[in-house]
Amino acid sequence: MYEWDTLASMGAMTFGRFIADRFVNRYQASVVLRFCGILITSGLLLATIAPGLIISTFGFLLIGLGVSSIVSICYSAAGRLKQCLQVLLLQQFLPSVSLVL
Repeated sequence: MYEWDTLASMGAMTFGRFIADRFVNRYQASVVLRFCGILITSGLLLATIAPGLIISTFGFLLIGLGVSSIVSICYSAAGRLKQCLQVLLLQQFLPSVSLVL
């Protein structure tokens, strides 16, 4: 009985990962992350409050679609912030070095 929930969630995560980059390219990454959060929240509500197998399976499907692209969006954002972080660290680190000298 519970294998349908897992199958729906894993299948939706696979499908969502394949199409997530198109949505990120069309819209901003922050918009896609907000939408993923809405999908996860509504899926969790459906999966926990649902009276039947079909509705809870649909909830797990929504959870899978929401979770699928969050990690890749966060990794790409971290990769873009690497240079900004290095500049910020140098700005914080260099004045303290000059005080020591």
